[in-house]
Amino acid sequence: MEKAHELCADRVSVLHIEPAHNTDFQRITSPRLECLGDTVVGVWQRLVTALDRFTSIDTETLFGPMVTKPAPEMQVWATYIGARYPWVLHDLPTRS
Repeated sequence: MEKAHELCADRVSVLHIEPAHNTDFQRITSPRLECLGDTVVGVWQRLVTALDRFTSIDTETLFGPMVTKPAPEMQVWATYIGARYPWVLHDLPTRS
């Protein structure tokens, strides 16, 4: 996208979001990629040339606080997400 300036982009970053318990996604299924990392995210991190352009976060960490303590204008969205994806609330990471 950067090279072609698609959508007038000068800089492109990737934000990867997935449920923390999505272990099937994390499995490396290609023997040729095993040498690059133990997980899909690990492989991606090795393939990205600018390390600050790839970020991976689990759904629970990203959206959990927005669902448990939503801003008033986000309450309808938070109620929908909590009903549609109840595991977001149950699998929140514990903070010390």
